[in-house]
Amino acid sequence: MAKVDSPIENIEYLPFKECTVPYYIRFSARARRLQMRMKEKKLEVVVPHGTGSSIIRAFVDKSRSWIKKQYLAQQQNKYLFWPENFAPGETVSILGEKKILDLKLFDSCSANICGQRLVVSVNGNIAINMLNASIRAEVIAHLKKMAQFYVEDYAQKIGRQLNRWPKSVRIRETHSRWGSCGIHQDIYINWVLILAPEQVLRYVVVHECCHLFYRSHGVRFWQKVESIMPEYKKAESWLRRYGAYLMAPN
Repeated sequence: MAKVDSPIENIEYLPFKECTVPYYIRFSARARRLQMRMKEKKLEVVVPHGTGSSIIRAFVDKSRSWIKKQYLAQQQNKYLFWPENFAPGETVSILGEKKILDLKLFDSCSANICGQRLVVSVNGNIAINMLNASIRAEVIAHLKKMAQFYVEDYAQKIGRQLNRWPKSVRIRETHSRWGSCGIHQDIYINWVLILAPEQVLRYVVVHECCHLFYRSHGVRFWQKVESIMPEYKKAESWLRRYGAYLMAPN
């Protein structure tokens, strides 16, 4: 029987003068080497099964400078795309443009873009202590609908260029991938990309559509990507710089 990923271990803490970084260790059957990624509010250390604790500790200690830099940058930029409290007057990024949250009290809940504003309607009878949570829920629901619309539209247009279409196109949220192409030619795209500039979201759809031809990231795969989107490296660079700040806040 194949090994599965271990459940998340207990949170540990790495102290610095400027901050204390929480982190956890996750043993993975798929990992071939030790790696780490900064997630919201904590660091994830992914290690292959069977790795000794002394090796893990040495890996973390060797990476202290990188960990501190990434953590401080994340704290500084965590509201780059999301509002801090989901309150009227705050902003949320949609396709790379800031939209101001505007609140309306009605009998039903919804959210719609009106120019530079994202108008959120919530039930007028809602308790005041639940208001921000209701705004958050409607904003995220609207963003997911937008993401589905744009991803499907891109997939159709790219399909016509490639003369090949995915079996289905779906959105979901993951913490490790922007997109994926399943073995049955279903494409999955991380919905938080709706916050990024439009060319970044389009690039991820192009990337996964090109996997309909080539499963690996070989030379022919990248040639196919470039034939559809010659400027794709700019989108990749954007994701490396800002991608960590797109994840929805808890």
